[in-house]
Parts: sequence; structure tokens; C-alpha cells
Amino acid sequence: MKHLMIILGLLLVGSTTYGQITISNDSIFDNDEFIGRYAVWQRFIHCQNEKVYVNYILTATLATDQKNEVENAIKIKLDKESQTNTNHTYFFNYALPAQDIKKTSLLF
Repeated sequence: MKHLMIILGLLLVGSTTYGQITISNDSIFDNDEFIGRYAVWQRFIHCQNEKVYVNYILTATLATDQKNEVENAIKIKLDKESQTNTNHTYFFNYALPAQDIKKTSLLF
């Protein structure tokens, strides 16, 4: 049993699973089917609040509950990787692979 747990632990290294959604590096999978990529393109820290802008390129249309699950999984992953003790506010920008992602202008 101990060896089985070690093997399972090694298989999970490099990916994180939340429900049916799996994140591996910057790729998103649903039931082992590739559905898109994400990339953090800008962070802004002010008054102990970190704004994180995430570009997300979809290969298929996702239902609202799938989008919520993906966004929550990304938030948890980025919060774990963060070196700061700030509050995080996430903004998701969706596009299809053939489209250019237009960066949202920041107003301060």
C-alpha cells in the first residue's frame, strides 16, 4: 500500500486536479481532453491587493460551470505559487486560438 501511494504521488507531480479539470503547467484539460491554455500577462500590486490578469485561449466552448471550475483551479494554483501575502483579484480574458487577445487597458 505504501508503494502504491508513492507511485500515485509521483504521477501527480507537475499537474493539479480539481474535480474533472486538470492543470498541467499552463494547459487546461477536462477529462484528459485538451481544452486550452492560460498565461498571466500582467500583475499589479497596490495597497496589499494584487490584480492578476490572465489570458486564456480556448480550443472549444466551455459551459459556465466549466469556466468557473477552470478559473477557480487557476486561482488556487497561482495563489499557491505566489510569493506575496497580498489579496489577489483575478481578471480572465478569453479568446479563440485564431484571435488576437486584446489587452485590457488599465486605469489607475
